[in-house]
Amino acid sequence: ENALISFTDFVFLLTVISTPQRQFEIAFRMFDLNGDGELDANEFNVVRSVILDTTAMGKRHRDHSTTGSTLKSVNHSALHGYFFGKDGKEKLKIAKFLDFQARLQEEITLLEFKKLQQNSKFERLDPEEGRITEQAFAKALLTYAGFSE
Repeated sequence: ENALISFTDFVFLLTVISTPQRQFEIAFRMFDLNGDGELDANEFNVVRSVILDTTAMGKRHRDHSTTGSTLKSVNHSALHGYFFGKDGKEKLKIAKFLDFQARLQEEITLLEFKKLQQNSKFERLDPEEGRITEQAFAKALLTYAGFSE
């Protein structure tokens, strides 16, 4: 009840950071029936479902009934409130969503870099000016490539 992000939102955010902007642009245009460049909450839920059904990240985490973690329609989360206002009546412009996606990707990248930078001789440097070791970079590549160490 006091949670900020639902499981569905979490999986969707993972999908947002791993899906090209072009795929979201196409999905928005497909479901923007009147062509005004905006989606209401119901239209966006359809876009979210399509993205979760058609991306590797969405498919990987979708409807795991054995764990109890199933994707559900969420209309009362912080993410929903951010996009559609507290009353859920605002419309979401594609530009706002793409900006959100770009900022989220940048923040996650900085967090990952800071994590790799920890416990190294470069720890005290600002991430944007800092460095990581070759081993830390190789570990990051292995992690994102899906290979084991």
